[in-house]
Amino acid sequence: MPVACDAMWPDTWPLENDPAPTLAQESTGSTSQPGCMLRVAIARHDKTVNVSFRDGHAENVKLGNLWTLKWHAQWTNTTPVNVP
Repeated sequence: MPVACDAMWPDTWPLENDPAPTLAQESTGSTSQPGCMLRVAIARHDKTVNVSFRDGHAENVKLGNLWTLKWHAQWTNTTPVNVP
């Protein structure tokens, strides 16, 4: 379960159906949708973000794979999204 990650806002509550970012949003992130994945899916580090997990490990995650992480106990999505 992700605990901390690169983001453009100090918190996020992603939903499995959050949309992938557009090209404009990739560079700036978004706070227009409260708690959405767009706060994390930002174009840094060659379209990846650094994520630390509850078990203590950290990894570099491709933006589209953020949707496959188990953000909470009920998260069921395992399909990456296409990030332009």
